[in-house]
Amino acid sequence: ELYTRMKAKKDNANRILSSFDIYTLMHPVMANLEVEESWAIFMNMASRVIKTQRISKGGLSSTAVDVRVILKEALLCNAVSIALVHNHPSGDPNPSQEDFVTTRRLLEASELIGIRLIDHIIIGDNRYTSFKENNI
Repeated sequence: ELYTRMKAKKDNANRILSSFDIYTLMHPVMANLEVEESWAIFMNMASRVIKTQRISKGGLSSTAVDVRVILKEALLCNAVSIALVHNHPSGDPNPSQEDFVTTRRLLEASELIGIRLIDHIIIGDNRYTSFKENNI
């Protein structure tokens, strides 16, 4: 029984089932960054994390996100779905106009090659904004 419980806990440890799971995975990495960074989470069919990777590192208020880099990495690791995560060093997790544009571009491009964009999360001061949860 103990083995079964421990195995079930380990099997679900790197599984993304909600926006909060994404936040929980990435908050320790991104919480205290002084500049804006964008990361991608690549997942398999079972929503298990294949890998996380920093896509870009920018300045205090922005970072360039190249959709091609994200999709190239997704194809190389045979990902079925991806999540985009970035921080706002200001602490305010509300999306900027550039965040909307980037999300739309990534969504359209990923759909063309059959990879699902499951969410875009913006991490601020101990809180986050999820595009999926907010129907954006």
